[in-house]
Amino acid sequence: MKKLLRSLAVAALVSGTAFAQLPAGSTAPDFTITDIDGNEHNLYSILDEGKPVLLDLFATWCGPCWSFAETGVFEEFDALYGAAGDNSAFTIAVEADASTPASELSGGGSSVGDWTSMIDYPMADDASGSIADAYALAYYPTIYLICPDRTVTEIGQGPEGAYW
Repeated sequence: MKKLLRSLAVAALVSGTAFAQLPAGSTAPDFTITDIDGNEHNLYSILDEGKPVLLDLFATWCGPCWSFAETGVFEEFDALYGAAGDNSAFTIAVEADASTPASELSGGGSSVGDWTSMIDYPMADDASGSIADAYALAYYPTIYLICPDRTVTEIGQGPEGAYW
């Protein structure tokens, strides 16, 4: 009986954490990724410059991801604070579904549209799924704000499925 209870407790713990996002205030896992324009970005290097990072984890087939991208919120943010603005923050969109080929970023297949025409700030494909794994991705889109002190907070979802 004790073995059964212990096994159930472990199963409940594993199943309860398997789909959990990173807790607010936890340390952001470092990553390096090359965007679709061939530019390499290292999270900790950007943070060490004193810039917060907006990390948009999306999937090309995700309707809510597309709807969020259509709002243009990140383009506006990037125009003010990104490389085109005062360069005080960094915004990056990462296609985080490892099973989706990078070619779908420009439409086709199961993609809901041409992401390359929708997103003007840096965009990359996490073909290995390592970022999704490190950030405990449980659903799309997931949007994190990572502060220069390397703390992370999910900021993308608001009440009743609203974003930002």
